[in-house]
Amino acid sequence: MSLTYSGDFSFTSANSYGINGTDGSYTNEVVATIARTGDTTTHSGSDDVVTVPVSISSSNAVNGADYSANSTIYVTFPAGVNSENVTIPIYQNPNVAPTKSINLKLGTPISSSFFPATSGQNSTDITQTTYSIVNTASAYANNQSITIPSNGSANLYPDNIYVSNTSGQITNVQVTLIGVSQVWTNDLEVLLVGPNGKAVELLAGIGGSNSANGDVLTFSGTAPSALPVSAAITSGNYLPSVNQNSSRSHDQFNSPAPGTNPNTGTYSTNLGDFNGIPANGTWSLYIVDRNNIQGGNIAHGYQLQFEGVTPTVTSAPTPPVATPPVTSAPTPPATPTSPATPPVATPATTATQPESPIRVSSPAVDDTPTGTTETFYVTAPKNATVIYYTTDNTAHNGSDYIGTYGSLNLTANQTIPVTVTIPGSTASGYSTNYTLNVYNPSTGFSSEGVGTINYDSPIQVSSPSVTDTSAGTTETFTVTNNSSSFSNLIYYTSDGGAKGNVDYTGTYGNLALTPGESSQVTVQITGSTGAGYSKSYYLNVYNPNTGVAVQGAGTIDYAGIDVPPILSVSNSINTGTTEEFNVNLSVPYDQPLKINYYTTNQDANGNNDGSAQDGVDYTGTYGTFYFQPGQTSERISVPTLPNGSGDFYLHALDINTAGNVLQNVAGRGII
Repeated sequence: MSLTYSGDFSFTSANSYGINGTDGSYTNEVVATIARTGDTTTHSGSDDVVTVPVSISSSNAVNGADYSANSTIYVTFPAGVNSENVTIPIYQNPNVAPTKSINLKLGTPISSSFFPATSGQNSTDITQTTYSIVNTASAYANNQSITIPSNGSANLYPDNIYVSNTSGQITNVQVTLIGVSQVWTNDLEVLLVGPNGKAVELLAGIGGSNSANGDVLTFSGTAPSALPVSAAITSGNYLPSVNQNSSRSHDQFNSPAPGTNPNTGTYSTNLGDFNGIPANGTWSLYIVDRNNIQGGNIAHGYQLQFEGVTPTVTSAPTPPVATPPVTSAPTPPATPTSPATPPVATPATTATQPESPIRVSSPAVDDTPTGTTETFYVTAPKNATVIYYTTDNTAHNGSDYIGTYGSLNLTANQTIPVTVTIPGSTASGYSTNYTLNVYNPSTGFSSEGVGTINYDSPIQVSSPSVTDTSAGTTETFTVTNNSSSFSNLIYYTSDGGAKGNVDYTGTYGNLALTPGESSQVTVQITGSTGAGYSKSYYLNVYNPNTGVAVQGAGTIDYAGIDVPPILSVSNSINTGTTEEFNVNLSVPYDQPLKINYYTTNQDANGNNDGSAQDGVDYTGTYGTFYFQPGQTSERISVPTLPNGSGDFYLHALDINTAGNVLQNVAGRGII
């Protein structure tokens, strides 16, 4: 047998990847593209299927907490296909966290038609790539993409972030540009202007003629060093980086940006200029390109993080008096509330989710001057070890409630209380709320309950909970007028983890309530077969005459159908003496899953199109194995015989406890 020239394999580029742990605006997965170039033709009349191993490693990201992947992933290129993707799920993080990296490295290609395969990789091929996981769970972020032209100002000029409701004075400010791509980074200039009118230049004249490819750049006054002047920009934490020996350091930004210091002709590069001032006000980012060479973009905008300032207690936000839209008001960004940083996976909404939900109650309490407690109840239908932690909504950790976190060991159908301390307060006239998040690390699914704190509010709104069905259902809130006067109220829904027109149908209207009277508001819940999690949304009630604004939380439990994840079998990898098949599950399952397997000449549809013969070209194999809880892949080896040729199939069958076949899938082996 002859060797096969399999072509050159390389990643298309190195990238950075932003994860927003508060509103899920980024798809939580890394997708790296591998390209095959060079000689990719079919050889000796046989399909030249080539498999490339990709090793996954990290020095600071934790597999199972920050991302989910086997240490080696095998990517198969069918004949004539010159581009394939590697997909790595990323867990969302509810708290601000340091940037972490995942390293991907290509191994030696393996041909399933001829063994071994050869690759013509050369010095220009990108055989390694790094993805930065950037947590943007900041209360102060604008993640809209910024487009940078070939010569001139960015499309958002300035790109503003408005900060409000904080107390204290800044001791350090950190600015993160998320996903910087630029053809010539030497031409890129970035200026930050604070509420005090001071301007600090973050970047100018750096990187020479090198390009940036999706890098994540954090600028901080406490970083160890600035970016190197001539080397290519790479993701990291840096001091403001301006090449003082370049004319770029004397460039003026166009209006409305402020001008340079008239004494020096330059901008300050000291982020300490913002220390000692409140964070409240408008922060403006100005970006320009200084040359007629291709520009770039900042894919996920930027974020600000402050040390020395904390959120202040405010009443619930006042909604507009005008009739609000059906789809709901925007969800305010969350504020981290505990020192724990548990991973949060965003559950999918398909019928392939593997377990019934962990249920979390949504309590409500009346605050008192001496304080009180609020108790959530967590229930699991199966044995589970879960992580819980609180996050802010309109209520703030440390002032409205004391944030908490920990773990629970639940047995089937057991209910365990989680108690949160509510500090004493004499505030009155509104209500506020926060979230208790519960996460199952073995399955990757999360649920939430909302805790409501009533500050002597004259209007009260209940917090109901319903179990969704495939046909849909309704959820009913009760609104009560506890005041001594007639109240003409406006109500409208807004998103939490549940989204309007996806999980529920947004609604709005008016209520006229006499003293002591109650009325009901019904919300339509969209039908779903999703399982393994719960979501919440809000009913906001507002009195335009008094300014009182309160919320109730509606929880949707997605109990769905307890079905297994999707089963699949990869096409084989030829080792010279065996055909190696990977039997895979789409997501981890929370109980053992029985799989029968066997070889045959029939494909998954029953067609006899396999040409290899059992006993002549390969040794037929069959058996049974179990996917253990959390396991997603199992390797099956089929021995091949000397001078064997042709193709055959390995079938895998998912068998339930009644002995019924739920799934029958097959992978192709080519000898």
